Amino acid sequence: MNTYNLCFKQLNIQQIDAIVQCRDSLIESSFLRETFVKPDTDYLEYILLGAGIMIGVFYDNTLLGFASYVTPSKAKTDLTKFITKNKNNIIQFEHGIIAPKWQGNGYLYMLLQHLNKYSLEQNYNAIISTVHPSNFPSLKTAFKIHQSAINLEFYYGNELRFLMYGNILHDKITTQSPDYLSLPYADLKGISDFLNKGYEIYDINPKMRTYLLRRYANSGSSDHAFR
Repeated sequence: MNTYNLCFKQLNIQQIDAIVQCRDSLIESSFLRETFVKPDTDYLEYILLGAGIMIGVFYDNTLLGFASYVTPSKAKTDLTKFITKNKNNIIQFEHGIIAPKWQGNGYLYMLLQHLNKYSLEQNYNAIISTVHPSNFPSLKTAFKIHQSAINLEFYYGNELRFLMYGNILHDKITTQSPDYLSLPYADLKGISDFLNKGYEIYDINPKMRTYLLRRYANSGSSDHAFR
């Protein structure tokens, strides 16, 4: 598909049927049920009616997928409960869905770029979200938009998730300490311990089946925005 023919635009309540159809195109599987919280129609309508912003990607008037941000205070689950700094400048990523036929083309990343641009225009400068530890495609997308995993907690009842955070305007010159390490996917207890010490997961190594962690030079645990 020629990406020049793609169209990204804000969605509205009149497009709810196409949005629901896109959501319902997701193929049910045990992996999907474990790693993904499927949005109900009422919540999608709530976002479209003003609680947040939803942007869709279209090709020849066909909705390929959509993504949404909400103000944390208006979300079903406010993810900022751990945050102690700049809480009012954070926007919360809620949903990112690409219909199965169109997955694997980077459309979710493109949607998030458009949402980030809109968020900056609304004076938000950071984004927060959650990702299941086994949802590696979503983790890679989050890392690509400069989010890092900074906590591991139970959300949405009893769902274990990484809490992801990142500045929308990414500082590529950030000084980092030499404190780098890798931990196996299965060592969630060890990973949680290091996150609580001020480390963050910034990438994964699929070949070695490890998460890659680092600690910024000036981010001791006492100065961490989420402690």
